[in-house]
Amino acid sequence: MTAKCPKDANHRKFKTMAVVMETWVVDENGNYIETARHDAKCMCGPMEVVFGPLAGNKWTCAECATEAKVTGV
Repeated sequence: MTAKCPKDANHRKFKTMAVVMETWVVDENGNYIETARHDAKCMCGPMEVVFGPLAGNKWTCAECATEAKVTGV
């Protein structure tokens, strides 16, 4: 799969969606309090990618905000 900016072929950065899991700090009822920090005080693992970017997502050029064309689906 390849994304291209229709305005400028030299633009190589795009914004699109991905699904990731993150570690939360919650109360005794499972209610969100905050996102756990990933530092020496926290034994949290890194975020886990559930789904990376998909060709069917909306892709937008990060440099000029033009909707990108995605090929090679």
